[in-house]
Amino acid sequence: MEGLQIKFQKTLGKFKISEFPSVLSLVFGNRLQWDKVKRKVDEMRLNKRSSILAEVCCMLYQKTRPTKEEALTKIRLLQLCDVSFHPCREWSCIQLTEPFPDQTPSLDEVEKQIIRAYKKELRNAIVMKVERNEFVFVMIIEEKTTKKGVKHLAPVFFVINRQLEAPFAFYTPKLTDPYPLELFSSALGYQDYSFSSYKGKDVPRYLKW
Repeated sequence: MEGLQIKFQKTLGKFKISEFPSVLSLVFGNRLQWDKVKRKVDEMRLNKRSSILAEVCCMLYQKTRPTKEEALTKIRLLQLCDVSFHPCREWSCIQLTEPFPDQTPSLDEVEKQIIRAYKKELRNAIVMKVERNEFVFVMIIEEKTTKKGVKHLAPVFFVINRQLEAPFAFYTPKLTDPYPLELFSSALGYQDYSFSSYKGKDVPRYLKW
């Protein structure tokens, strides 16, 4: 667990102090509240820096006795929050095309739909979602079974605007394997997709047409 604690602190330490309340609410709900973290920092007379706040958060979270799997899930959610809060990645765009006539998928269940799409192709994936206002951020980590055990591939991130009528989605990083795009499109109820010329770091601006 020591390695996970370091990764936990390092990932959480990337956020600005002003972002901590929202991040803690998204990732931990009532299990780790911002007010409790602030009180602990004041009691210990520590400086309110991101690295210090991350250390205190880690200490308080450890007191809830999370399992290794629970801690790893929280770290992955923090990674997804990092992507959604900090526009420093280069995003590419696809337009979803040819909707299935008999499907009306819901973004509320997008995680289940993506997992189901992977299972249809005899693949497994960990899928997580974070919603910020009208934007839905999704992280997909494909799992592959090897002789040495289960291997987790690098995460692929998607973002869509639930209020946007046109079926566009952005993804990062650039992909050589089309499977994530195909399965993501299928999970959202589309048979195909086409590449769009839109790309950049300011995804919210592109998704507010």
